[in-house]
Amino acid sequence: MRAADTGIPGGNRAHPFVEQPDLKWSELKHYPVAYNIQQSGNWLKIQCAMDDEHIRLNWFHQIQSILGALMLVRKGDGLAVVLRCAVEALCIPDLVFREVSAPDIYREIGILTRSSSLQTIDVREFIEVIRRQFG
Repeated sequence: MRAADTGIPGGNRAHPFVEQPDLKWSELKHYPVAYNIQQSGNWLKIQCAMDDEHIRLNWFHQIQSILGALMLVRKGDGLAVVLRCAVEALCIPDLVFREVSAPDIYREIGILTRSSSLQTIDVREFIEVIRRQFG
């Protein structure tokens, strides 16, 4: 099974990006962006998509964890880019996440399994949750 999850920026609800209509990545290049060095694969995906469009984000805050990045931007100090599946699992007051166009940022998710006859009920349920979430 293969699916893709999109990256979206988040920040404090008082941040100016919240009010911008039809938000584009190029409009975020002047804001400091926190990124997680532990998950450089996500950062690399974002950076490659930005390079294709000649957009240079202001990678300003290097944080040890994505939760640390979110706590930093919650205080109003910049933005963080987070995968949608993480956003939907978070309940952090004062954070707002926005859809952004041009370019699309996504990370592919793949699940390799043995034949369905060898799967436990838990594995089948997990795969079904992934299918429902990512279509």
